[in-house]
Amino acid sequence: MAKTSAQHSELPTDQSSRQQQPTINWLQVPFETVPIEVQPTTLFDLMAPVHGIARALTDSPNATDRMQLYGLGVYQTPRLERVQAPIRAKIIAISEDGCHWQFALNKHLRMHLFVHVHSPLPRASWTLRAGDIVDAGTELMRISTSAMRQQPIVMTCVEQAAGQAIVRYAASAMIGNLSAAQDRIIRIYQPLER
Repeated sequence: MAKTSAQHSELPTDQSSRQQQPTINWLQVPFETVPIEVQPTTLFDLMAPVHGIARALTDSPNATDRMQLYGLGVYQTPRLERVQAPIRAKIIAISEDGCHWQFALNKHLRMHLFVHVHSPLPRASWTLRAGDIVDAGTELMRISTSAMRQQPIVMTCVEQAAGQAIVRYAASAMIGNLSAAQDRIIRIYQPLER
């Protein structure tokens, strides 16, 4: 808590210091503590795709190495079998095994959802196809009971064109047990004007 207070006190609050806004590390400052006058505009809020504790990808090099995935995002160990859409988006592609889903958030932003399991997922686990538009909370697939016993990992990663957005994790994503389609896990901001 002391660390958060210190970060808050260092944020620019007057007109002359607003030129320093681009130097704020939005990945580390909980947005609940940022004065409203210096907050960038929110483009998207992504919800948790599964029930479970969330961590930043950067906090788990073993998980990212296993998936060969590097970027801005979070991972969860699901507690329930349902995987839900984190946001309203268009499905761009689904891998044959159903373990990699690609979504378009807009012209510049892509979201990837990875399900790492040790046993194959049955094709009946999902019925959606590329081109479908899903709403937040739509069931994408179900992880089999046998795969659940092997502690699968679900990762949400955002890919962006340079300078098109600021991607930041929700503060609660680092510490809490999140509910699918209810708790915010990633917030995407419009770039700050320089």
